[in-house]
Amino acid sequence: MVVGGAELWTGNVQFTGTASLQGRLGKRRTLYNWIASYTGNFAGAFFLAFLVTAGGGIITSNRLLAEVVTQGALGKTAGGFFSLFWLGVGCNWLVNLAIWLYIRGKETGGRLLLLWFPIFAFVAMGFEHSIANMWIFSTAALLPGEGFTWGMAFHNLLPVTAGNALGGFFFVSFYHWFLCTGTRGGKKLAAFLWVTFIFVLAMGAIPLLALEIFPVFSGHSFVFPLSYLLYGGVLAFSLYHVSKTAEKEKIDGKER
Repeated sequence: MVVGGAELWTGNVQFTGTASLQGRLGKRRTLYNWIASYTGNFAGAFFLAFLVTAGGGIITSNRLLAEVVTQGALGKTAGGFFSLFWLGVGCNWLVNLAIWLYIRGKETGGRLLLLWFPIFAFVAMGFEHSIANMWIFSTAALLPGEGFTWGMAFHNLLPVTAGNALGGFFFVSFYHWFLCTGTRGGKKLAAFLWVTFIFVLAMGAIPLLALEIFPVFSGHSFVFPLSYLLYGGVLAFSLYHVSKTAEKEKIDGKER
């Protein structure tokens, strides 16, 4: 992902957070980036889960492996809200530390080695990564007769996503920005927290509420994820259009 230049939402938290603190990125643009990358990551995770479960793939043809995946998914949903939140904080602190070390590295070989240690640490300590969880939840939901639902998945994704956002920002972006500038940046912090609240509300709380109100979607393998992708895509497109319009009006105002 880092070497290839792909978009990973958990990593984007650091980049957009730093750009926001430097005054180079507004709230709408940040929210657009987050929703677009989060939706895209969900699409990739779900598609990969579909590939390994469709047509008698390795997981569906091996009962023991299917049970391991399902039990792993169920185990991730067993924790309380604040427990999952703090596990998300720790995870994205280490993930973004890995990315920061990669940026600071000089050669590709050394950079890849620097990436490995923090990622190994977060996996070994059992921290929660929202995007990685999307795959195991999608796989468990697609396995026939295992009883895992999308409602269970979002009881994990809501607090973990919130924790990932705050962990990556405060312990990497804000920490290094503050060390370099010594600026308190109360307004910028408030703006970032506003973006985080709206994002978690839109991509976590509202879908979870919809699953609670309409439980038929929770147990269906394909209806909810496809609806979620459509929902996220519409939100991202709308934010992009609003941001472009606002920027154009701002430029036109300066020219006048």
